[in-house]
Amino acid sequence: MKRPGLWTLGLFALIILALPVMASTVTASIGTQNFTNNSFHLDNDYAAAGGVGPFDNSMCGGDDDVSGNCSANWSFTYTTLQTVTGVSFKIGLSSLDSIMAGNQLGSFVIDGFDETAALNAAFEANQSILRPQTDATHTGVYAGFNLGGGPGTDCYSAGDGQNDFCSEYNVYTVNLTDAALLAALSGSGSQTINLSLALQGPGAGAFGFDAGQNLNCVFDPFDQIGVGAPLQSNDPCPTTFNGARLDFSQLTLTGSNGSTGVPEPGTVTLLVVGLAGVVVRKFRG
Repeated sequence: MKRPGLWTLGLFALIILALPVMASTVTASIGTQNFTNNSFHLDNDYAAAGGVGPFDNSMCGGDDDVSGNCSANWSFTYTTLQTVTGVSFKIGLSSLDSIMAGNQLGSFVIDGFDETAALNAAFEANQSILRPQTDATHTGVYAGFNLGGGPGTDCYSAGDGQNDFCSEYNVYTVNLTDAALLAALSGSGSQTINLSLALQGPGAGAFGFDAGQNLNCVFDPFDQIGVGAPLQSNDPCPTTFNGARLDFSQLTLTGSNGSTGVPEPGTVTLLVVGLAGVVVRKFRG
């Protein structure tokens, strides 16, 4: 059998080096998206959706003055990419209340890297609100939303035949470009990433209390409760703490595996020998 000549080996090496590095994507998630972005639902709807802790749609913290802020920690384990060039983080949650004054995100950390500013910008760009109560005989407009009573409206409760207080569900996506984070997430084999998120007040509630736990605010846009001014408010009452219901979280890494353009020493040797064979053959011919 005829053996391949040196010029054949050189050509083969050139082909190997010319092959492009294929882009790859790795996705890890906890929970699944159970609701539509910018939709409104009752507490019972979230509870029925369930999930995997801490993304189980149970109340994390509370929109009040005693329960504390929502704080959660979780991790993703996945097979990483040799070179990570992009990171996309997605989270679905309800009752964020980012329409309230200030920032409702206290901190967001991925594997020791503070990414609070990026996620907070997304929270503020698509603000979450609390809808007031209406019944079948009252309608109104709050924050640009039409509040009609009865079946078919976002917050209608078949249990009591009226609309109840309900919170907005939002999905937020941020693309992270921190070079140090990308380098830390690059590697080979199995890797675990730790994440933490903490909200902060003010939250939004149906009732508000002063420092002495005295009722000082009632969210009553239709004057139905009857507690009288000045307690009534046409806006949600600010609360000391901010709670939320966490639905799902997803982390997507993009990048590549294998060579990024710097050949291995063995490949270089093969290329040199092959090219030398091409040159010798040329001069002999």
